[in-house]
Amino acid sequence: EAFPLAEENNGNGTVAPAFALPGSTPWRTITVGETFKPIVETTVIWDVVEPLYETDHDYQLGRGTWSWILWQVGSINYDDQVRYVDLAAAMGYEYVLIDNW
Repeated sequence: EAFPLAEENNGNGTVAPAFALPGSTPWRTITVGETFKPIVETTVIWDVVEPLYETDHDYQLGRGTWSWILWQVGSINYDDQVRYVDLAAAMGYEYVLIDNW
């Protein structure tokens, strides 16, 4: 079956699909290419969505370090974060992402 059985939803809502109009759903996209280039350069995400608001910020792209992508929860400590701040400085990177604090 495509939908959960009544006994599978633990009493949380209905098992039948429902959608109130007017409504919207999030976009899901897949980008495929023979190289990494079309995946990195795709603009489909910005082509299919209307912005919810205009930002007052001027965001700047840049390079950064991120400990969590390698060590995940094991990197949530002060000493590792200091190492990644120092690494970003040594590499000339603009940013450090400190995640999960």
